[in-house]
Amino acid sequence: MSGPVKVGTRWRHRIMVNGSRVSGTFDTKAAALKWEVEQRMPLGHEEEIAVTKTCAEAFRRYEIEVSRSQRGHRWEAGRLAAMAASSLGLITMGKLTSSHIAAWRDERLRSVQGGTVTREMNLLSHVFSIARKEWHWLRTNPTRDVARPKAKPHRDRRISQEEIDRICLALRWPNDGSITAPETIQQRIALAFLFAIETAMRAGEICSLRKGDVNSCVAHLKMTKNGFSRNVPLSQRSMDIWAMVPNGFGITTATLDAMFRMARKRAGVEGLTFHDTRHEAITRLAAKLACCLTISVFGFYIHRGPYDAGYASGYGQVCSEAKDERAAAAWANTPQGKAAYRLAQYGAIDNLIKCSQPGWKIEQGICYVHPAPDGSIYGWRIR
Repeated sequence: MSGPVKVGTRWRHRIMVNGSRVSGTFDTKAAALKWEVEQRMPLGHEEEIAVTKTCAEAFRRYEIEVSRSQRGHRWEAGRLAAMAASSLGLITMGKLTSSHIAAWRDERLRSVQGGTVTREMNLLSHVFSIARKEWHWLRTNPTRDVARPKAKPHRDRRISQEEIDRICLALRWPNDGSITAPETIQQRIALAFLFAIETAMRAGEICSLRKGDVNSCVAHLKMTKNGFSRNVPLSQRSMDIWAMVPNGFGITTATLDAMFRMARKRAGVEGLTFHDTRHEAITRLAAKLACCLTISVFGFYIHRGPYDAGYASGYGQVCSEAKDERAAAAWANTPQGKAAYRLAQYGAIDNLIKCSQPGWKIEQGICYVHPAPDGSIYGWRIR
């Protein structure tokens, strides 16, 4: 075989070891040559044993020793079992190459979406990383040189009020206030759907809420997808919904997913997932906060600079109808958007929008702060 070949800024090296072609990509030529020496070294006792181990055995060992301590064990266990039963599971670790991983990837892409394959490849990569570093079953990770499928564009599906009403009716919940407490599981799922639109909380987070997790206008999530706890400010509408289920929604994510899909089908709503409520909620919040911060307030003075800049960018239009939904959602992550979010947490958003504190007066479309009848001056908390 030839020596290392430079491809772009990296070095690719292919060699023949014990009748099998192996390859790798490296930052320097020296690293490629060092790798070749390591590949041609006689196997130690552990590695001789590893040559006869199959990928299926690696998947089973990973599930027992690593996956069972993970929060996503259920999903990983299912994926690992499926991989062990596939053609990949029969290949021994000593003969495993990136070509086998690429063939498995292409086979999976014929039956599932690219995002699913990417998540499964990430799991595979970690299995082989553990097998290389801790079990000494591999010298290189074969997934390293295999390209992941291209990711789909992020979803930006909005949910119309008509669709909300139709789904609620399909779940036997008339969204007109005629029922004040849920009587069936379907109605609890309808409330979870409405609650998600108000709070941007994930399905699992909503299902995990219990009595004591909601205190006044804040919901405390003990554990989130990212592995951390967090507090979620609640709107008046979401507090009204929680008042109907003060002990929690009493449903599991599996039940919510299955029954929501059936209700969506009965309602004739297409292209909608429960997780789309998160985008809908964030976009609505971005629009509301953009309205509030079209003027930036510090102390008792009003500065129009941020207002003019925001209006020119299209954020002023969002008060009545979002000119650009993606821009509105992106705005929520700017310093101004984060500041507005803090105002919402302190409960000051409605006061600012309505100019409703004692002594405040609206003059020519601007809210001015004046002393109240008792001489007190009311402001708002900014940090």
